[in-house]
Amino acid sequence: MILGGWGWILGARGNPMATEGSSANRPTAPVVNDRHLDYDCGRQIFWDGATWRDPITGAAV
Repeated sequence: MILGGWGWILGARGNPMATEGSSANRPTAPVVNDRHLDYDCGRQIFWDGATWRDPITGAAV
């Protein structure tokens, strides 16, 4: 595990990976369930395999 600016994240691929930054800094090759704390959206979002989604509403972001 890796200590990020907002808490512990899992570092091995195959486990959800968490990153943080602007929308422009989202990972370019995410895997399903990767998470990104998006400063532009103001929330943590997740990759569903096709698009980034808000975990509360399910809306594409």
